[in-house]
Amino acid sequence: MVTASLALMPWATSAAPYQTSPMSDEGPGNYRAALPPMPACTEQVTFYVTVQDAGAVVYKDPPTAPTAWAGR
Repeated sequence: MVTASLALMPWATSAAPYQTSPMSDEGPGNYRAALPPMPACTEQVTFYVTVQDAGAVVYKDPPTAPTAWAGR
């Protein structure tokens, strides 16, 4: 398990560019991000998670993000 010093959730709807929401530490291995209200419930939301550890190493899930979402 990685102890994150910085956790972010980049997200996007449909063909819009990614925006980034910070994630708060909710306890061991649990993080929470808040998204703003969406203009339409029919929008597809894609996201991935990035965390940076104390040594400044960045991890992504999925590891190939954001290219893993290129087909959106």
